[in-house]
Amino acid sequence: GMKYIPPLHVDLGQGILQMINEINKSKEHS
Repeated sequence: GMKYIPPLHVDLGQGILQMINEINKSKEHS
């Protein structure tokens, strides 16, 4: 498997998680 994850990949993952959190927030409001 992948033993090393490039920092860019980690940043992308964090960005996606943040986007999901924002989407969940907007869902709660509506």
